[in-house]
Amino acid sequence: CFVCEKDMPEGDLLRSEGPLTCSQCPNYVQIEQMSGQGLLKHMGTHILYDAALRGADSPCGLCLNTGGLCEIYLLQRHGGEMVSIDQVKSRCPNLRPFQIKKAEEFTLKQPCTNHPMLCPLCPHGAPAVWKYNLQSHIRVWHPLNNAALYEPHWRPHPDEHRLMEAEWDKLKRRRNRPSKASSSRKLKISDGH
Repeated sequence: CFVCEKDMPEGDLLRSEGPLTCSQCPNYVQIEQMSGQGLLKHMGTHILYDAALRGADSPCGLCLNTGGLCEIYLLQRHGGEMVSIDQVKSRCPNLRPFQIKKAEEFTLKQPCTNHPMLCPLCPHGAPAVWKYNLQSHIRVWHPLNNAALYEPHWRPHPDEHRLMEAEWDKLKRRRNRPSKASSSRKLKISDGH
């Protein structure tokens, strides 16, 4: 009877058919309704600023799974430009289509430029690497290469860290407030027990 449930950090039970939530947010931030860009920004704030992910092995930009649990493959146009995620070959619990070209572009409203990209050193057909992970990826998987030579591929926009840190501050304030969703999901036990 507990196969459809998973134990949450607070000891609450969450049914798997419920809304998809962020694994790092204690107040059950629902990510199911987020746009692709909104999801990238939310997960990007965790990757950049969440102490729980510091030193993590290549966190996925869509779900924060680490250690290669998720693999994102890109589809190419005839000219070689990467245009979309291969929804069939890729695997991630939060996999969804989004415009990679749009995700690459820094804007004040969407400051996160984390997106899946091909590592310039990996062989053809290898899974994509998330931009925020590329520097570490080169150091770990291509140790004979100088990661600094590939800095244009992984360097964020000059204002990106400042604006993403502001997003993290907003998220922390929200995380510290009890939510209606979390209080409604708590298992009720009578006073007599």
